[in-house]
Amino acid sequence: MLEKAVALDGGSAEAAFQLGKTLGKLGREAEAIKALNQAIRDDPDYAEPHYLLSRIYLNQGREEEAGKEMRIFQELRQKRAKR
Repeated sequence: MLEKAVALDGGSAEAAFQLGKTLGKLGREAEAIKALNQAIRDDPDYAEPHYLLSRIYLNQGREEEAGKEMRIFQELRQKRAKR
């Protein structure tokens, strides 16, 4: 259902994030990464996709990329807290 929602509403960062989250839990990491990157493209200030990307990258042993995503997540959270 989430895949259909993202296909119907291609600009919804929340739908793409939820799809990425679900795919990640199902172990479909490559597809999850694609969906999470779509969420980021749809809303560059959306912090949560960066957090999930960092977790997936850590799981894959991609520490440098995981660290980059975690830093972006933290920066966006701080930016949101200041508003």
